Amino acid sequence: LYLQPGDQVLVTVGTRPDGVLTVYFSDFVRTNPLLWLTILFVAAILVISGWKGLRALLSMVFSLVVIIGFIIPLILSGKDPLMVSISGSIVLLAVTLYLTYGWNLKTHSAVISMMFVLLITGVLAVIFVNFTRLRGSGDESSLFLVQALNSQINLRGLLLGGMIIGALGVLDDLGTTQAAAEFELHDAKEPLRSREAYRA
Repeated sequence: LYLQPGDQVLVTVGTRPDGVLTVYFSDFVRTNPLLWLTILFVAAILVISGWKGLRALLSMVFSLVVIIGFIIPLILSGKDPLMVSISGSIVLLAVTLYLTYGWNLKTHSAVISMMFVLLITGVLAVIFVNFTRLRGSGDESSLFLVQALNSQINLRGLLLGGMIIGALGVLDDLGTTQAAAEFELHDAKEPLRSREAYRA
């Protein structure tokens, strides 16, 4: 059977026009399985990466704090989602990179380059969202969000902010990889041929 005795479930409770109480199964409560998965994830990161893994986990926690404690509340209060997302992303990237990779010239170059790339990404997102006339109200979720809140949300700005935050993971990988590659090439003892440079 789909449901077993003792399962913890979420239900939707309602009342029909004739006064009859209705209860519908919505989903399972997954708190314990998710907790165990989180513990396994943290343990695997610590075993594989040691102190660097611990710093990466702290960076992930900081990212959640910035998004949940700074970016989302400011957007819900009516601030411009694009500017909030860019400023929050810059802080998030800088702190997480320094936590993960340490205070060194390689991290400085990655952070500075990614700040510029974030600004360029924001400008390009604005240009192409305006060019394609995207409004950010393509489904029921965005309209429900507007109705549920007292403040007016800029849905187009919310779409742009989502693009910025969505690009963070890619920018993190690209920025640190590019910085590492440049430093490897710089540290080479003698000029490298193309194949040697690629290996480096």
